[in-house]
Amino acid sequence: MHATAGNLNNHIGVPLTILSAPSDTEMMFVEMGANHQGEIHDLCTIAEPDFGAITNIGKAHLEGFGGIEGVKKGKSEMYRFLASRQGKIFVNTDDKVLISLLPKDVQVIPYSTQNLCRDVSSNPYLSFTLGETKLAFNTHIIGLYNLDNIALSIAMGNYFDIDEEVIRDAVCSYIPQNNRSQILKQGDITYILDAYNANPSSMAASIESFSNSDYPDKILILGDMLELGEESYEEHGHLLSRISQYKWEDVLLVGPDFYQFREQYPYHFFPDVHSAKAYFFKSVHPGCSVLLKGSRGIALEKLLKD
Repeated sequence: MHATAGNLNNHIGVPLTILSAPSDTEMMFVEMGANHQGEIHDLCTIAEPDFGAITNIGKAHLEGFGGIEGVKKGKSEMYRFLASRQGKIFVNTDDKVLISLLPKDVQVIPYSTQNLCRDVSSNPYLSFTLGETKLAFNTHIIGLYNLDNIALSIAMGNYFDIDEEVIRDAVCSYIPQNNRSQILKQGDITYILDAYNANPSSMAASIESFSNSDYPDKILILGDMLELGEESYEEHGHLLSRISQYKWEDVLLVGPDFYQFREQYPYHFFPDVHSAKAYFFKSVHPGCSVLLKGSRGIALEKLLKD
């Protein structure tokens, strides 16, 4: 088996992924990323997939896609390509948006978190039992929002007749890294570093998950959500309104898009990471828990470096 390394998921990364596959590769997993319409179709013509899946449709890259309807149209190019080639689509039947985007007469492999994952807990890591077998999964992954991704992995394993215990061991041995839902410990401080990317949908999910967790003394640090175009001001305002509904020990907001709201909310606003560092080191303390979530361009992980 061969799979995409890192974030090699664009018009350069996809060909590199394919060309780097060993000659005896029997199965290849190719990630496809996009920030405008037509890109997924072009990547499909390069990779020519037999199977496909869309993990979710969120408010990402709104500027390039032309709004949320453009995101739906652009991401579902994979569905339409597979339908034209008699390919098969893994689809989460819990997700009404994904169901609505399926072409007619396409071959579907359905799955559902409700059928696959039961007795779910997420404090702090996701744990659950698998369907009727009650096989226990104790992962190193945080957030209920990641359950859909796990369910897709299990569904793929089941379809290709992978033993359930092998699936369990693969899922439970995965440890997030590269600024994606990464848990870091510095002394008595726990950091949840999820600063690889951010959009309104993923921000809302991360904030809700962190607020509902058992972590003590929660400090929220958010960076701007980039590539939202004309909807940027409204979406950052909506997120600030959402934040105010929860109780936090402290809130730091980093980036020019958040900074324009500095007179409207009783939080700590900074135009960039550099200007936030001094207050950051005053705010964090032994025993606290910190969520860092923001777009790649804000680079919130720099707060953790001397």
